[in-house]
Amino acid sequence: NTTENEITNGGMTSAVECSQETNQHLDKKVAHLKDQNYNLESAVIGFKNEVSDVKAKNHELLNKIAALETLNESLSSPLPNSTANLDRLSQDESKIESLEKKIDDLEATKKSNCSHIR
Repeated sequence: NTTENEITNGGMTSAVECSQETNQHLDKKVAHLKDQNYNLESAVIGFKNEVSDVKAKNHELLNKIAALETLNESLSSPLPNSTANLDRLSQDESKIESLEKKIDDLEATKKSNCSHIR
């Protein structure tokens, strides 16, 4: 006959074995979750590094844009004395045209005088 003590002991043994199996199962789950956590932390570090790289490149591009804007402003503003220089060139062109007309008139007069002499 099985005594009450043996039944209780058997139940306890069964409960302990079940608890040990549960603990082993939970230990495996914890180990798996730790692996996943490590992988996620690595991914986050990698992502942070990428973000840092993008920020650095963005900063570099902003500096280049600022330099180009400065260059564009300097190129679009008139050169010093450019208006005065253009006025002088225009006057010079008028003088040249006037001199060319005088030369043409003198050549015409010369031809006319030469034809009268002959």
